[in-house]
Order: sequence, then structure tokens, then C-alpha cells
Amino acid sequence: AFNVQNFKRAEQHLSSAIDLDPENHVFYTNRAAAYMAMEKFEKALKDANECVRLQPSWAKGYLRRGSVYFRIGQLEKAEIVLKEGLELDPGNDALKKELEAVMNAIAERMARQRESLEAKERAIEAFNEQNYKGAVDLLKKAIKLDPDNHIFYSNRAAAYMALEAYEKAL
Repeated sequence: AFNVQNFKRAEQHLSSAIDLDPENHVFYTNRAAAYMAMEKFEKALKDANECVRLQPSWAKGYLRRGSVYFRIGQLEKAEIVLKEGLELDPGNDALKKELEAVMNAIAERMARQRESLEAKERAIEAFNEQNYKGAVDLLKKAIKLDPDNHIFYSNRAAAYMALEAYEKAL
């Protein structure tokens, strides 16, 4: 079922297998893969954790756990878990490939954060020069690059206030 991308059916079969043999770590890692394919990441993480609990020396469980963390954006946790897996199986190409993807994502995020902070600094300069429209534009760019930085929203609200665009400031 999994190979023909019928992930729901694969999950059902694997759940039945787990009911019959709840100590089989392979069933959990395979069901975690089915859950990931269906973007049910909380369930996938639960199964990956159970796989690691049942068989802590099996690297594939760490691959599944790290892959879930990667897909939910917890990059640092993904890095740690994947490295734990590589300690168990240094030659595991799947772990190496996933870790490389995580490290690239971390580097990209850091580059976006740097660029967003540079835009914020230029926005502050524009604001101090009373170029409020320019400040708003630069802060929009900063927010697009790093939408989780609350300071950018606060600064943009101040620029909107200076433009007397009160609805936008809210």
C-alpha cells in the first residue's frame, strides 16, 4: 500500500500489525513514514519516538524522528537527532542526506535572518530621516524574510503611525 502511495491503507495495515505485535519497532517506523506522507506529523513523531524507545540502537528510528522535526520546522532538534542516528550508523546515507538538508535549511534561515536585520537597520535609518514610506517598505521586506520577528511588526506600526495610517498600524 505504501509503495503505491496509498498511505491511509498502509497506516491501517501497520496499525493492525502493531495491535498484533506492539513490540515490533519496524512497524512503528513504517507507520511513522505513512503518517509523514499524510502530513500527520504529531502522530509520526509519536511513532518515531516509540520506535526509538523500543530499539534505541536502530538508526532508522532516529532518521524518522529527525525527519519529522525537520518537516515541522524544528531544525535544531532535527540536527541533534540525526547526528545521534549517525553515531549509531556512521555510513547511513539516508541519515547523511537528511542531515545535509537540515543543515542547508539552517543556513538558509540564518541568511534570511541576517538579511531581514539589515532591512530593519535601513528602515530605522529611513524612519530617522522621516522617510516613513521607505521605512514601511523595508520593514515589509524584513517581515517577509523573517515573519516571526515581532519587532519588525512593532517598528512597521510606528512607521504607519507617522504616516497617519492608523488602521494599518493596528
